[in-house]
Amino acid sequence: MNRLDQLYLFSGEPILRRRAIRRLIASLPGEPQVTQLDAEETSPRDLLQALQTAPLFAEQAVIWVKNIEKLSDPEPVTRRLAQPLPSLITVIFEAEKLDKRERLYKTLARRGQVQEFPPLERHKLPGLVKQMLAERGVQLSPEGFRYLLEAVSPDLGRLEHEIVKLALYSEGRPLSLAELEGLLFADKGGNVFQFIDALLERRPEALSRLQALLDGGEDPNKLFFLIVGQVRALLTVSSLAAGGLSGQEIATQTRQFSWLIRKRLQQVKKLSQRELINWLLLLQAEDARIKRGERDPAEALLVIALAMLLGTVRSDTDLLC
Repeated sequence: MNRLDQLYLFSGEPILRRRAIRRLIASLPGEPQVTQLDAEETSPRDLLQALQTAPLFAEQAVIWVKNIEKLSDPEPVTRRLAQPLPSLITVIFEAEKLDKRERLYKTLARRGQVQEFPPLERHKLPGLVKQMLAERGVQLSPEGFRYLLEAVSPDLGRLEHEIVKLALYSEGRPLSLAELEGLLFADKGGNVFQFIDALLERRPEALSRLQALLDGGEDPNKLFFLIVGQVRALLTVSSLAAGGLSGQEIATQTRQFSWLIRKRLQQVKKLSQRELINWLLLLQAEDARIKRGERDPAEALLVIALAMLLGTVRSDTDLLC
């Protein structure tokens, strides 16, 4: 029978499961020989051969099989896993999701260890990001840490990529906020949030920031829907605040960061709920015009930005046509 510490299945959220796999491999004795296979590209026969071949030049061997749920014929592998594995081999299967009704899953659950990682809850993200920064030796100020969370959250894959980049650049020294803003996002994603903040706060610089983003190749459709999401978030915060909820209560109810709610509460102080509703109506009207072919997305963005900055958004949304 396989030892429980010889056979593993990790499934669910990709970044979380791969962090767990790397920790497991690092905990093994010596310097294990790691072989990575992709079940989508590997035949069951080749996988079987890998599972029964002991390492020649290492104390320990790891067979790391990705996308196990896409294996063309899991039955031969399932039968093999019911038998003892070579003593020096640790087998790690990775999957987005493996059907618990299948014999392969049942065998893995019976013979080894199964770890499932659901999507990370938003309130747990800051703690995980602090761990990721510490592991890479990246030092940020509190303002820089908040900026990183706001600019990239909740995309764990992108966060990991950006933290690796920051680590390579900083080489262990503290990074200033100005450096962080310059380093994040080769696609100018960092400036996207500066543009949206300027737009929501009705600062004239929003127009020049918008033009720079479009000239830099930013997708206007992405910008459009980011604005929609931010306006909806402001309207939610405004409505809850009007109902008497405190900032912390709003953060708890919306499952958002407390510092982000504090920022939005400051923004909605200068905006009425009627204005926010009219902005949503404007966005809806421009979306309809884009879909009818009456306006291209970049032109619609300019119309929206001008109307929001100039305060010319009316409830009938029949404007600037």
